[in-house]
Formats: sequence, structure tokens, C-alpha cells
Amino acid sequence: MIINKYTIAISALMISTAANAGFYVGPQIGGSFNTGSYKSFDVNNQINIHSAKGGAGAAFFGGLNFGYGHVTDSSIYLGIDGALLAHSLNNEVRRSSDILGNAQPVARLKNNFLYNVAFQIGYQMHSKVVPFISLGISGGEYKLSIANRSGVSSRGLLPGVKKTIEKNVNGFTPGLGVKFNICEKLTASIKYDFMFGAKLSKNFTDSVPNTWAYTQRVRQHGVSLAVVYNI
Repeated sequence: MIINKYTIAISALMISTAANAGFYVGPQIGGSFNTGSYKSFDVNNQINIHSAKGGAGAAFFGGLNFGYGHVTDSSIYLGIDGALLAHSLNNEVRRSSDILGNAQPVARLKNNFLYNVAFQIGYQMHSKVVPFISLGISGGEYKLSIANRSGVSSRGLLPGVKKTIEKNVNGFTPGLGVKFNICEKLTASIKYDFMFGAKLSKNFTDSVPNTWAYTQRVRQHGVSLAVVYNI
């Protein structure tokens, strides 16, 4: 009888756990807004000439969302969530002009692929809606290009030259969101997060010689919608 009782209890626990946990996979789309500051610095004269705090602005992303979630007996939601996303960020950060209005160094920030992984914790309400917070890491290769479009050397760049700073940037990414069931096998998720990324920086020297240091921080808001299939 004792063995039967334990067998029944273990079986019930396994059935309960299986009903409240599982893997999921599906599409994710959303928008980002880059707010990282940009700065160019005259190393020779130790003067900060140009800076921009607005960042590279808006872009879109889309790709695959996947993960594993579990709801405990006390309705606490625990999950691991990940995504692989194509990203359309390719925006102008700063455009400088000479006294005649001719475009000189033009800086653009680009990223075409993002990945992220996060731990999620939330609470499943009676309606099966799960508000949650997340703590994770996001990253991807970011490129800052600076092009001298004038006919003379300017700010560390020769005439007509474009230089690129490339770096695989990772950053701490906290967020919050909500999950809700569409039907038994489909779950929707709406999420906001913010990426505290590292910075891209490099010095360039022209023929004068003038040396300029360029710096771009990666700071990025993200809002996304995912519809996943519960496997």
C-alpha cells in the first residue's frame, strides 16, 4: 500500500508539472529605438567638438522566439527565453558641415542581427495572464561608419575616405512584459526591454596630422510581440 501511495503521488506530481511546463517556439517582431550618445574628440587640442545624445533612432526587427516556461503550484512563473532576430538599424547619428554647408564627416550606426537570452519570473493570474519581469543579455555586431564627404582632410579623415569601427557588443538587458493564452497551443507575449551595451571607439589620423577619437555608446529600447506554439 505504501508503494502504491508513493507511486500515485509521484505520478500526480509528474502530470501536474507536465501540464504547467513546456518548450515553445514561434515568430517575434518589434521595433527598437537607439539612444546611445555619439562623440568626436580632437585629441591634438583636447577639445570635444561634436556630440549627439539622440542616438541612431528607430529600426525594426523580426525573427525566432523560443524558450521554456514553468508555473509552480503557487502560480509563480519561471522561464528561460531567447531570440534570434534580423535588425534593420542603419541610421545616421551625426552629420557635420563646414562654413559653406558642405557635408563633412557623416556618422552612421548599423546592426543587422541581434540575439538575446533572459531569465523571466512572473505570476500566473486566474485568467492565465502572466505579467513578468526579465533579466538577460542582448548582443550583436554593431558598426559605426564615419565618412569624410569633403574635398579636404577633416577630423582625422582624408578626403573622400570612410572608416568603420566594428565590435560585437553585449549588454545587460532588463525588461518587463505579459504573456497570455490565445488558445491551448498558442501563447502571445508582449515585452519591453532596454539594452545597456558597451561602446565602440577608435582614433583616426589624417595627413596634417590631426588625430580624432570617435565614440558611440550602444543604448537601445525594444518593444516586441511574439506568438509561440507550446510544444
